[in-house]
Amino acid sequence: MGGKVLEIAERAFCEEHSITSVTIPIGVTTIGRKAFYKCDKLVDVTLGSGVTSIGEEAFSLCTRLTGIALPDSVATLGDGAFLACREMVEVKLGAGLKTIGDSAFYECKKLKQVTIPNGVTGIGEKAFMHCSGMTGLNLGTGVKTIGKSAFQSCVAVEHIDIPDSVTSMGGGAFYSCKAAKTLSIGAGLEALPSTAFSYCETLQSVLIPAGVRRIGKNAFANCKALESVTFTGDYMEMIDVAAFAYCNSLTGIAIPAGVTTISPSAFLDCTSLSTVAIPQTVECIGVSAFDGCTSLAKIALPGGLKTIEDSAFHMCALTDVVIPDSTTSLGVRVFAECDLLQTARIPAGVKEIGEGTFSVKQLGSDVNNPRLTIHCYTDSYAHQWAKERGFPTKLLGSAPPAPDPQAPLPTEITSLSAGKKSFTVTWDAVSAVDGYQVQYGLKKNFKGAKKYTAKDPAEVQATIKKLKRKKRYYVRVRTYRLVDGVERYSDWSARKSVKTK
Repeated sequence: MGGKVLEIAERAFCEEHSITSVTIPIGVTTIGRKAFYKCDKLVDVTLGSGVTSIGEEAFSLCTRLTGIALPDSVATLGDGAFLACREMVEVKLGAGLKTIGDSAFYECKKLKQVTIPNGVTGIGEKAFMHCSGMTGLNLGTGVKTIGKSAFQSCVAVEHIDIPDSVTSMGGGAFYSCKAAKTLSIGAGLEALPSTAFSYCETLQSVLIPAGVRRIGKNAFANCKALESVTFTGDYMEMIDVAAFAYCNSLTGIAIPAGVTTISPSAFLDCTSLSTVAIPQTVECIGVSAFDGCTSLAKIALPGGLKTIEDSAFHMCALTDVVIPDSTTSLGVRVFAECDLLQTARIPAGVKEIGEGTFSVKQLGSDVNNPRLTIHCYTDSYAHQWAKERGFPTKLLGSAPPAPDPQAPLPTEITSLSAGKKSFTVTWDAVSAVDGYQVQYGLKKNFKGAKKYTAKDPAEVQATIKKLKRKKRYYVRVRTYRLVDGVERYSDWSARKSVKTK
């Protein structure tokens, strides 16, 4: 092309099957929509240094085009610009590029390496979806948004490094990146969207930055090689439905404080999961939350738990379970097919127990777990329920007084370290409290013990000084809040001990 052409018009050479090579002169600034659409013999394109925008589907379905180099002058790349250019092996994106449109390189199956320039701020939906030959991906440090399914089914990409600049990411952004061995999540994200990393089947470990507050539905579902998930922060708002479902290699999880509900199927069929730490903020464990976690033999349920929903611990390896005093409801089949379960302590406050909660399968039918003894209070709902169904019981005496409904949630000690004539104790932060009280003494029953009060709810650590040398101190912590000027206290945390230096 020569002369003073300034623009390649919309559909100018659409479906021209005889074109094999195109050179865009320097004076051309715009390549219009579908300008070279379905030029299926086109092999080579050279773009002049004056081109600033490439329109929608401009080179879409140019199925023999082997590569493209965008000059630094190109600022916008339209939706589907190079869609289904299935022979494209190489692409060079210019330094002036700002946005990559939806489906821009969709199904460029032979594309090997992509480097997103630092000037790019937005990558559109499905931009590189089904680029199944791509092994290398470098995201520029200026990227702010990654669209829905942007890199979905890039099955050969081995490393995913999301820069700190990214603040928004669409669902399924890296869905089914099956070869991804490593994942680095930038500090700018507050939410990991639904199916973001589902079916990243070789991913072994994940570090969740402190800024992430929400993990979406199925975000890591079916990451079958995922062994460890580490939260660098101490607060999380939500882990959504099936977020880690079918992560068969996951061995442990420590859920951060702030989560109030463990969502349905959150850890469904995590068959290697053996250790779970649930924060005191959790009030509900959802339907099938730990269903099929066949290696889970122990669980410490939080002191503020109110409801355990249907099949929450179905088919777990639990041997003993203690339901917190705060709990009022157990759903259907909560502990069904927990064949090793021997004791279940049920508090007086439980007023609903669903059918089959403690059943096992025999000859294809549900029957009472023959190993199980229900520990409960005399004449409580659980006592009557167990008697009606023929479960053996161990009575704990008369029911204690009902817990204070205005009491705050309890906390737990997270670390306890010795110092010279001192110790330092750290505990979980709890929302909606006015402070914390630390009790410490030389006797296990805390007779004669002293107290330290942290009046700032943000204070979650205290160093207690002027103690006796080389003595063992017993320590526990509780929360408090003011209700009409009166201090209301939670239950004490579990007792821990430390020997001073």
